[in-house]
Amino acid sequence: MKLSEYLENYNSVEQVYGYWPSFHDAEIKSVLLETYYKEKEDYVCPFIEITLHCFEMTSKVLSNGFYELIKHNLIKFRFEDVHDSELVGFDHQNAILSLEFEILPKNERGFTPILVEIDPANGLGGKFKAFSGKVVEVFPCDSTGKLKSDRGV
Repeated sequence: MKLSEYLENYNSVEQVYGYWPSFHDAEIKSVLLETYYKEKEDYVCPFIEITLHCFEMTSKVLSNGFYELIKHNLIKFRFEDVHDSELVGFDHQNAILSLEFEILPKNERGFTPILVEIDPANGLGGKFKAFSGKVVEVFPCDSTGKLKSDRGV
């Protein structure tokens, strides 16, 4: 199974960037850990939502000596039926080296978990497993990760 088959709404990220990014130097802006009751299945489901500021680095060097960054977006992920979570180091800045996804073999109950690993550069890092995941939304932001005003925010 490919990540594009596993992660619902995967293509919304590819539509913006033209490829699936590594999320190198992206910054995690928020993390929500919560549970809700799945009435139909009759159990409490833990979930994690992660919103990160992602961008594309060009080869153009600006007058200040930094590479030009374009396509600034906030990407919100949601992972359900989370287990084996280990998250540490949330700080004032949570830049990451990468956000890795690995689809694991089916478990004894027939579910296929995904392993999500956050490789930190500064701040939040860790890993967790989940039985479902999706890209909730990709929305434009400015270079600091603030929503653009044309969204009414």
